[in-house]
Amino acid sequence: MEAAAECLNDLTRIVLRLEGLLGSYAVTPAARVRGSEGLTRPCDGMTRVLHEARLTQREREVVELLVRGLSNRRIACDLNISEPTVKNHLRAAFLKLDVTDRTQAVVKVLDARHQ
Repeated sequence: MEAAAECLNDLTRIVLRLEGLLGSYAVTPAARVRGSEGLTRPCDGMTRVLHEARLTQREREVVELLVRGLSNRRIACDLNISEPTVKNHLRAAFLKLDVTDRTQAVVKVLDARHQ
C-alpha cells in the first residue's frame, strides 16, 4: 500500500509540473471556463473545497503547497514556520477535509479542481 501511495505522490508531482509548464490553461475535459484565446481554464474547485472544509487561511496555504508536491520541510521554509507547525496545520486540515493522509488530501483537492 505504501508503494502505491508513493507512486501516486510521484504522479501528482509530474502532473503539477506539467500544469506549471502549461500555465493557467488546462487540457482536461472537466468543468472549464472559456479563455479569451479560445483556450480553457479550470474552474477554481480547489478554492471551493478548501472553503467548504472551513480551513483557516494558514491551513489553506499549507494544503496548497502540499498539492504542489512540496515536502513538510519545504512548506515550513516557504511559509517561515517550523516543520512541527506544518504538521499541526496538516493534521487539522486532514480532519476538516475528512482524509487520513497527504495523498488522500492531494487527490481530493485535485479532483475538486476539475469538477
